Amino acid sequence: ARAGIMMPPALAVGMTWIIEDAAPTAFEDAVVNSIGDTFVTPAGTFKNTIYIVEDAGKSHKRYAPGIGMIFDDGLRLVSYSGGP
Repeated sequence: ARAGIMMPPALAVGMTWIIEDAAPTAFEDAVVNSIGDTFVTPAGTFKNTIYIVEDAGKSHKRYAPGIGMIFDDGLRLVSYSGGP
């Protein structure tokens, strides 16, 4: 299997990359849907988030700078060490 990239260092809306490539067992792509949004979770309100659609639209994730993943297919971050 080829190594994938979790998230490239410089993103742009519409950018795509391979997260996982272990065909035929696993293959997962990612597309940047939006950058710079504000997103609310029980852990707080996060600014400048990144919204990524994975696996041909089957998976939706949001990431916050300095925090990491704050949303994964309906699950929202409820707590973490630090502050937004």
